[in-house]
Amino acid sequence: MKIKGMFQGSDRDLVAGFLHEITIPTFVINAERQAVVWNKACERLTGLLAESLIGTQDYWRAFYERPRLCLAEVLTLESIMQRREYYSQHKAVPNASGKGLRAEGWFNFPLTGQQHYVIQEAIPIYNESRNLVAIIQTFTDLSDLKRAQKTLQQLTKNDALTGLGNQRAFDEYLNSEWQRAQRQSTEIALIKIDVDQFKRYNEHFGHQEGDACLKRIAEIISQSMGRLSDIACRSGGEEFMLILPATDLEGAKIVADRIHAAVLALAIPQPKVDANACLTVSIGVACTIPVEGEGVTRLMLMMEEAINRAKYLGQNQVVSINS
Repeated sequence: MKIKGMFQGSDRDLVAGFLHEITIPTFVINAERQAVVWNKACERLTGLLAESLIGTQDYWRAFYERPRLCLAEVLTLESIMQRREYYSQHKAVPNASGKGLRAEGWFNFPLTGQQHYVIQEAIPIYNESRNLVAIIQTFTDLSDLKRAQKTLQQLTKNDALTGLGNQRAFDEYLNSEWQRAQRQSTEIALIKIDVDQFKRYNEHFGHQEGDACLKRIAEIISQSMGRLSDIACRSGGEEFMLILPATDLEGAKIVADRIHAAVLALAIPQPKVDANACLTVSIGVACTIPVEGEGVTRLMLMMEEAINRAKYLGQNQVVSINS
C-alpha cells in the first residue's frame, strides 16, 4: 500500500500500517482528487492494484466502464447544483454525521465482473482552516447477508411440501398485481383448485401417499401456467390458488380446463369412493377489471362462489364467474 502527499514521516508510516491491516475496503483522495491511499481490501474488492493508480485520478476504472466521478469526488465539487446532480446519479444521501455521503445497493465492479451489495460512505477531512484536504471512502460489503436474506425470504414464501408459493406469497403478489391492473385498467383472473374428497384418500393410503399426491398435482399446476407472470400457491391442505395477471375469463378457463384434464389423466385411484373411481378436482375461476379505489375482496368472493358452485354441482368440474 502506498501513501502520498497527506502525511509525513512517522505519521505516514503509522497511518499506512493501520490502513494496511483493516479489512474494510478503503481509499483516500486528496483535494486535487488524486489517490493517496488504496488499501489491500480495496484491491481485493475492485481488482485494481494500488501501484497502478496512486497519485493519479484513474481510480474510476475500479467502478465504471468510462470516466465518471465516484462518491468521494462528489464532495470536492463546489457547485451545489453539480453536487445535487451527482447525488441523484449515486442515489446518495447524507451520512449519519451529516458531513459526508452514503449510498447503498448492488454495484457492478467491471474489473472483476462481480456484483456486490455495498454501503459506500465518503467522509471529508478538513484542516484547522476548514479547507478540504482529503476524502476517505469506505465500502461495507453486505453481499452474503443480502443473498441470505433473499434465500430466507424465498423460503418464507414457499410451501415446504410442493415448492409452490404459500398464502403469504399469494397475498403479496395479488395485492401488487391488483394495483397494477387498477392503474392499467386490465383484467386479472383468479383460479382456486380443491382436490375432491381428499380426506378419504388420506385415510385409505396414509399421509405419506397423500403428500406425494399433492406434489403430483402441484407439478401439473406449475406446468399448466404459460407465463412467468402467473403464480401458483398452495393455500392450505388440498387447496391451490392461481393468479393470472392481464388475463380474461376465457384465457383463465383454458388454464383451469387444462389442469382439470391433466389431473384426470393421472388416473389416481380413489377406492374410498368407488372401486373404479379416480381422484378429481373442483375448480373455480373468477375474473374482473379492478375499479379505482376498490380492494380485492370482491374478486376473492367471486372465486369462492365459483368453487362452491363446482362443489355443489357434484365436484369434478370447472365453474367460472365474470363481473
